[in-house]
Amino acid sequence: MQDYYLKGYKNSGYDNTGSLNAGDGNSGDYNNGSYNSGHRNYGSYNSGDFNLGDSNSGDWNLCNGGSGVFCTFSQEIYIFDQPSGLTLKNWRESEGYRVLSRARTTRWVPRMLMSLQERVSHPEYKLYGGYLKSQNLKDACAELWEQLSEDEKNAVCAIPNFNEDIFNKITGICTALK
Repeated sequence: MQDYYLKGYKNSGYDNTGSLNAGDGNSGDYNNGSYNSGHRNYGSYNSGDFNLGDSNSGDWNLCNGGSGVFCTFSQEIYIFDQPSGLTLKNWRESEGYRVLSRARTTRWVPRMLMSLQERVSHPEYKLYGGYLKSQNLKDACAELWEQLSEDEKNAVCAIPNFNEDIFNKITGICTALK
């Protein structure tokens, strides 16, 4: 296999695995934007195809954050399996999103903070001065929850349609609202 298949072919941007892209970080092909896994998008962060907007998972959309097909405006998103009254943009501008987006599934651990077991398991720390620690989403959420103030926890629990059971199933966190 030739090298250009591994890195993408005829891209004007950087870090593309797709081909014929004019942006950066695309795994799809023929995109005129960045970070698309879909194809033939004129926008960024699309997993759908033929979109003229950003952050679409649907196809042929002229909006941002669409999950439908041939849509011209952003739709209301579901939160906790129910209509929320919010668009994806509204959600991403909310306090609840801001708080929850601080959960980290990877974290850099510098050499001086590594345990002996971590040094044995990750000898590459000698070369890089530490290692990238990975954890699953539930552990990352539990770690975050322990660090939150009461106001931040309340902001999460104020997410439209908040459902303790669904929240626990996804994050592993019991908010003790029952």
